[in-house]
Amino acid sequence: MKIKLDFIDSVIDFDISNIYSFEIHNKKYLYRISNLFYLLSSGDLPEEIDCFDKENNEIKVNGKIRFFSDYFDFGFDSKKYLNDITKYIVSNIEQIDNGNIMKTYSKLCKLINNELLKTELPLSVSTDDNIENIIKMFKYKINQSEDLLDNLLLILDLETALNSNKVLCFINLKQYLSSEEILEFYKYASYNSINVIMIESTRYDYFTDYEKIIIIDQSLDESMI
Repeated sequence: MKIKLDFIDSVIDFDISNIYSFEIHNKKYLYRISNLFYLLSSGDLPEEIDCFDKENNEIKVNGKIRFFSDYFDFGFDSKKYLNDITKYIVSNIEQIDNGNIMKTYSKLCKLINNELLKTELPLSVSTDDNIENIIKMFKYKINQSEDLLDNLLLILDLETALNSNKVLCFINLKQYLSSEEILEFYKYASYNSINVIMIESTRYDYFTDYEKIIIIDQSLDESMI
């Protein structure tokens, strides 16, 4: 997959590298580029950005990019995550477990109906034979860590299992990580073939074995390493 912003020369080509790191020293461009990826993650389709597949056919990735700027709340309890987790659970339930869940659910409905008969109101349980709807009845929690790197690796694990996004985009993430932690994050993303875009406002160590770096200086001069 390729991503092209119409106001910069460099092309993000994930067939060449799965990690691209912007180093943007011009604040207007920092905001402008960050906002484009934020809009994509929100489901919008900005005119300034185009995406292509390996055959250079235009593709739509709006809503398929996950944007991270708050590293104290990763949105693990968001509706999108929970919907994807429900689908993952349903697709991984074996047939025999499916039957056991339905039998247990039926018993629970009968127990509740028996209790409702004791009331003075004409009430009964509305049963559902759809396993996905039954799975949705439960509230799931992603157990996150107090350590930032552990949570980042958890995000990569979720993306590997759920396959819900084409790109993960992180804003000014490197300021919170040591060089060793950044390298570990890059290695894990590369191992799992997850496409990552880093957007930074400051120069940090380069890891050219894993990332392509697009540098935009204060005068908007551009280069790629």
